[in-house]
Amino acid sequence: MATTLGGYLGIPHGIAVGLFLPHVLNLNGLTCPDKIAQITKMFGENVERTNDLVKKCVEICHTFIKNTGLPVYLDKKIHENEIIKIAEDAFTEPAMRNNPAQLKLDDVVAVITNICSKM
Repeated sequence: MATTLGGYLGIPHGIAVGLFLPHVLNLNGLTCPDKIAQITKMFGENVERTNDLVKKCVEICHTFIKNTGLPVYLDKKIHENEIIKIAEDAFTEPAMRNNPAQLKLDDVVAVITNICSKM
């Protein structure tokens, strides 16, 4: 998703990855709970005491990205038709085949819409 969005909007890849990271963790959280636990522990959280591990991990990553000064939302308005096109094209990227969860077009559209909705 980050490669495709970056290509369409001229966003550096690292910034695009940061925009997507909390959302992708949320989408994949139930599919790979061990990896989510590792990420959460890496940020110094006690995983055993966390009732909602995915939510906690997403919050931690969102806060980390925000605290680094990187954007957590796009500062560009994107039309709905363009969001759908970007989402469709994201499925042509080889990395999408490696995603732990089987994402649907609606999942990707929702993520892109979400990172555009806080303008």
